[in-house]
Amino acid sequence: MRAKTVYEAVDFQRGQDPKEAMGIGNQEIQLINKLDRLARKYGFQKVPLDKRDEQDGVINIQKWFNPDPELEIQIILYRDDDEDWDGEYWINYEDLDGSGNDEAEIWLDPEEWEEHYGDLEED
Repeated sequence: MRAKTVYEAVDFQRGQDPKEAMGIGNQEIQLINKLDRLARKYGFQKVPLDKRDEQDGVINIQKWFNPDPELEIQIILYRDDDEDWDGEYWINYEDLDGSGNDEAEIWLDPEEWEEHYGDLEED
């Protein structure tokens, strides 16, 4: 008996989670992993969620913190059950100019990180 050849287009990239490449698995975990890779580039570290960050109707998912004593800025990935908001996942961020909220999809673009934290990039 002879095995059949299967031709399949698979777009893998070295260092990328195979589940991410194939678009399978828990999307929330994939989102956290993607954001974590970008956050670490700018000196942020994953930290436990803090009860002081909780708000009504908001489900905090992951928090990153830049431990530089001169900065002490944080980023929080969260989900808001308010139907008026279009995106499912959101980022609450602080930067040197203030703070804000954006859809998490925007923060998957490395240029967004560079715009907010380019001066913080680790060597």
